[in-house]
Amino acid sequence: MLLAAVVLAGAVTATAPECGLAHLELCRDTNVLVWRRPFVRAVRAFVGSGRASYLYHGSVADQQMEVLGGPPDDPQRIGARYRFTACRHHSCDEKGAAVLEPDGRVVATAILHTRCLEPKPPGGCSDHAVLTLFVRNPAREAPVIENLTAWAKGEMLRYETLERVEVYAAGDGAPKRVSVTMLAHE
Repeated sequence: MLLAAVVLAGAVTATAPECGLAHLELCRDTNVLVWRRPFVRAVRAFVGSGRASYLYHGSVADQQMEVLGGPPDDPQRIGARYRFTACRHHSCDEKGAAVLEPDGRVVATAILHTRCLEPKPPGGCSDHAVLTLFVRNPAREAPVIENLTAWAKGEMLRYETLERVEVYAAGDGAPKRVSVTMLAHE
């Protein structure tokens, strides 16, 4: 009888759901989700194969994953949705976020970065922050954009100011910039 209980317990444990796109409620922090292949594939498909200079010159998808892969935060809710945040490993001034529907679909991602890689960066560029958002439907997602902007303002470590918020329509693999909101003067 004891052997049957042990075998049954092992079978239940082996089939128990775990953190993932299908069970976001089981994710205790961002890292538990970020290192799962389905999440990585979903984010890469969402932001596409473009290149930019947010953290370095390279793939937007790689930079998005980089800011989600360091020290994690606990998930937060935006209504029924989940917001997962973290910072870049060894550079927690650079941060990332992903907002997902309860069924695991990506609604938005964010990269909080400096202006140091811009063609003509301002003096003290590391004190000037930019929030770059990739949003599935920017016209319908004002609450998500507002939430991520408030999150970025609350996460400012050494930046003097959050200067602008850039919003890109994403989700089809080819993000298009739809707006830039200036928050501070240069």
